[in-house]
Amino acid sequence: MYRVEVADKARRRIARLPSKHRRQLLGHITTLRDNPRPPGSVKLEVMEGYRVTSGEYRVLYTVDDAQHLVRVYLVFQRGEGYPG
Repeated sequence: MYRVEVADKARRRIARLPSKHRRQLLGHITTLRDNPRPPGSVKLEVMEGYRVTSGEYRVLYTVDDAQHLVRVYLVFQRGEGYPG
């Protein structure tokens, strides 16, 4: 089982979401504990880490297999595009 850490920037973004979206996102993030590379996850080519889609939102995260750690570093709405 992996430990999941959520960066402050991602945590603040999640906190501002409507409760329905917040619950959905937190549910997807929680499942990363058991499988940090679930079906549908995409390894990022330009940025470090992986992406999963949760409804209208994308979650970007890194996986450290040696420390069994998943670190969520960014959450954004699909229409926003990737931050540069």
